[in-house]
Parts: sequence; C-alpha cells; structure tokens
Amino acid sequence: MHAEAAPSGMERADAWSVRLLRVVVMMVALSRRSAAEAPPQFQIQPTGGIVPEGSTKILHCRASGDPQPDYRWIKDDVYLGDFSSNNFYKIVSASKQDVGDYSCIARNSVGSVLSNTGDVRVAYIQPIAAVQRALLSAKAGDALVIEPPPIDSYPESEVTWIGDGEFIFSFTRRKHIVTLQNALVILDVGATDAGVYSMEALNPQLGQAQYSGNVSVTVDGALRSRRADTREPTSASRTLTELDYPASATAHLTVHEVPRLGGPPLHQTKGEVGKQVLLSCEADGSPAPYVDWYRNTVNVSAIRTGRYTVLVNGSLVIDDLKVTDTGIFQCVASNVAGETTDYTWLRVERSAPVWVALPSNMTVLDGEDVTVVCKVDGAPTPTVTWKFNGGGTGSGKSSVCITSGEVCTGHQKHDGKDVSSSSHLQILSSGDLFVADVKQSDAGVYTCEAANELGSVTASAHLTVTVWYLPVHKSDSNQTPKVPLIVLVL
Repeated sequence: MHAEAAPSGMERADAWSVRLLRVVVMMVALSRRSAAEAPPQFQIQPTGGIVPEGSTKILHCRASGDPQPDYRWIKDDVYLGDFSSNNFYKIVSASKQDVGDYSCIARNSVGSVLSNTGDVRVAYIQPIAAVQRALLSAKAGDALVIEPPPIDSYPESEVTWIGDGEFIFSFTRRKHIVTLQNALVILDVGATDAGVYSMEALNPQLGQAQYSGNVSVTVDGALRSRRADTREPTSASRTLTELDYPASATAHLTVHEVPRLGGPPLHQTKGEVGKQVLLSCEADGSPAPYVDWYRNTVNVSAIRTGRYTVLVNGSLVIDDLKVTDTGIFQCVASNVAGETTDYTWLRVERSAPVWVALPSNMTVLDGEDVTVVCKVDGAPTPTVTWKFNGGGTGSGKSSVCITSGEVCTGHQKHDGKDVSSSSHLQILSSGDLFVADVKQSDAGVYTCEAANELGSVTASAHLTVTVWYLPVHKSDSNQTPKVPLIVLVL
C-alpha cells in the first residue's frame, strides 16, 4: 500500500480559503435577509358600525411586511379560525349573535401585531309582546299611568303613543306626558280620555316600527260624554312654570377623550442579550387610559418570565434580555372613548466574540503593577478566562481566574507556589488582567479566552520581568553599585 501524501502548505491554505469564503458568503446572505425583513404594519384596519339585521358585513384589514403577512381574525378575544392569506372576514345574514369587537392579527417571520378593534353592532327590533292589562279604569280628575310593554330593539326605539288612532304628542297636549321609561301619563282624566290606546316603537336605524296591543281605558264619574266634554285641564295639568314651587335641575358635563401616545413612534428597538431595555408608552386621555402590553399579540401578563414589568407611566421594562424576547411589542392604551396603539420591533442581537483589543507582549520591572489587555465584544457578553503558561495541572501552573468581572478568590497553584489571587491577580470588568507587584514568578505566557454560546476567541502575550540586583562588596559595604539588569523571559 502507498501512504497518501500529506497535503502541502499551499493545499491547506487553499482549503482554508474555501471554507472562509463559504462562511463570508453565508454571513452576507444572512445579513441581506435580515436587512430585507420587515415587521407587519397595518395599512387598513377593521371598521365596525351598525349593521341591519339580516344583511352582510365585510371586515377588512391589510398590512405591509416582508415576508408578506398572514392574517387571523378575533371576535371578543376568541379566534375565528387559523392563519391564512385571507384578510377579509364576512358576516352573512347578521344577527344579535354577531355583535362584538372584531380585530385581526397580521403575522410574518418577524412577529405578529394586533389591529385596532372594530365594534360591530346589529340593528334589530323584535315584535312587541302582548300587554298584560288590556283594560284600565280611572276616576275622573285622577291621573292615569299606562305602562309600556318591554321593547327589544337596537338602537333604542323612539316611542309614540296612539289614542283612538291618533298620535299623542306630549308637547302639544298639555295633559299628556311620556316619561323617560316610555310610560304615558294622563293628568286630570276626563270623559274625553276614555278610549283605546296603543304604542308605536320605531327603530331609527332600520326605519321599521312595531306596535303594541291595545289598552282600553274607561273613566268613572265623568259628567259628560267624550264628545261634549270640552273642559280645560284643571290645576293638576299646569306646566312647570305655573307651579307654586320653582323647579331646578343640575347637570354635570363630562368630556371623554381618546388616548394619545406621547413621542414619535420607535418602530425598531435593539437590545443586547443579558441587558435591560425600556419600551416607552406614555399615554394621555380622559379618563386616564389603561395600558396593556402585548408581545406578538400575547398579553405580557400571561408570559410568566418574571422579567417583564409595566411601570406606572405605562412603559415596559424587560430585564435580562434573551434571544427569545425578540418580537413585536405592542402598547394599547384604552379608555371609554376608544383606544390607541403603537408598536416596536425588539431585536435582541447576538454575535460571537470579536476582538476589540488583543493582549500584547510586555516588559515590566520587578515590583511594578501591570495590566494585560483583553477586550472583546459579543452578545451575549463573552465570559473571559485567563490561563498562565497554558494552565492545567501537568505543568503545575493553573488558570489564574475563571470569569470576567469577578475578583479571583482562594489560592491557586502559580509556578508551584500558593498565592492569594484576590490580592495579586484580578480580572477587571473590561476583561483585562491586573497583576499587582510583579515578581519573577509572574513572567510567562498569559492566554485570554473569550467565549459565548456562539463561539470563542483566544490570544496570548508574553510577560517579561526585568530584575535589578544589587551585589554587596566586602571591601566597601557602603557602596552598592547597580549591575546590568537581568531579563527573565519564559
């Protein structure tokens, strides 16, 4: 058998170049894809309104986005099917069961966003049930109240009473009053008030009317027939201005204002893994609006992470950001006057460690302090580990510290001797290694390794320690001349 020849240096370089080119091409493709992506943004939102019973109502929403969004419809917080490309919802032969608040969700690979609410109401009027008391009797001079039967109508019907086939208008006949509850009051009943009464209920939206059954009224003790009775109303039918006591009323006017959101919309927010982010939603209105936050159309109160906090001013704070927090966060401010919404696309960024400042070879004097540089960037924030002369127990020289931002604790083997690493060696929050009061035993190779879940980088530097020694001459102990320095390099 012939052993295969080992690849030459040129061949290895070419293979490495090919792999590097593939990585670059992939990163560029991912970069272009990320740049092209855009969250859904509504161009058309559902509009409600009053729909006549039995008619058809089509709700419509449309959103831009890349990729093109899919849609899902909701009625009163209940899903009306699954996601599809259909951005219409059709109500056929509308009935009272179709009354409710409708909205749609637009979703693509970036996230999902909730539309405004369309309030759909159905106009209808039901036949009026038969009256319970079809015969009423009143004494002459008394007042008589004819109660209306129940009316099932939306919107509220306009009620007019009919007496013996003629409409009764309370503003033209001073002895007839229609109450706020639609009851007919006859003041100072006389012979002319005997007869048959009924009620008309007119739905103003539909233009349709329903009529009640008849109520027959008889008058006891009337001195004249209905045709001959031309008496003027007695004092019981006087208008309010003729009463002996003045009448007054007080009304309180309340103005409701749809919520307004302060500040320009920020449709994209960048965050870093492990850090905190504040999403603003300062709302104003009358009455003071209530603020809800949604992540990809799910209320954050239902997301049990313990990291989401809604502040008193309506803003949302997210602690310890994670990649899974990436999505569309939507603020909905609502009160009795309506609702206003805005959203931001939270992008939690990730990257493998990259060098900001590499460690470099250094020469220092014995007894000085020195900082060995190791600055990296990445998301999540990389963990920095320092090793001395390769670390490991085989050489008798182990890692100096474990993680960045922490003071080394305890004692570790360093050149075969125990040292108090909390006082002599410390990793700074920047990732740099601080060595206090450098000694000969500190000379060597220091390796910085920075790693996160996406990758790692490693770099090393030599620390050279220069030592001065002062020999003492027996002939003249008072003279201590310095001799040339000795450089120790490992």
